[in-house]
Amino acid sequence: MKHDFTDLIEELTTLSATELDALVADNDLTKLVAETRLAGAVAVVEARGSFREDGYRSIRSCLMGTPNCSGAQANRIRRLRADLGAAGQATQT
Repeated sequence: MKHDFTDLIEELTTLSATELDALVADNDLTKLVAETRLAGAVAVVEARGSFREDGYRSIRSCLMGTPNCSGAQANRIRRLRADLGAAGQATQT
């Protein structure tokens, strides 16, 4: 793992400032897409209540156990799910 990180750093040092900015922006978008997909999956799991089948009492505890999120990360994902749900409902009216 350390070797891979060293290789990555060496590769990144060859990029220009513009290329690094583009890489950061692309990674931000990729992270947002991944978090949105996770929030969507959480919405379905929560609606089905399937987290209870695995012994979790709440979707928060499921998030802390399944993808091993911290409590703060689990809360952020729950808020994103709620925000996306509210935005989706607003567009349907």
